[in-house]
Amino acid sequence: DSAKKLGKGSNRGKYILSYLDSKLLKNPELDRNDLIYFAKKYEREHCTEKYDDTKIESLVDQAIKYCKDKSIMPQEITKSEEIE
Repeated sequence: DSAKKLGKGSNRGKYILSYLDSKLLKNPELDRNDLIYFAKKYEREHCTEKYDDTKIESLVDQAIKYCKDKSIMPQEITKSEEIE
C-alpha cells in the first residue's frame, strides 16, 4: 500500500541508512554488494520514489564507514569493492 510507503521529502535516505546500519550490526560479514542489494530491496518495499544507483552506493558507503568507525566490522570491506 503506497499510503504507508516513504515518498519524496520523507527523508527516505535516513531510513535506508538506518536499515543498512542494522544489517551490518547483525551481519558484519556482509560485503558492499550485499548491502547494495539490501538497500535496493528496502527501497522497493518501503519507498514510492527511487534513488539512482549513485545515491544508493553513497548510502552503502556511509553505512560501511559508520560501522568501520565503530569497529564492528572487518576493515577489509572498502569502497574499492565495486559491483562486477
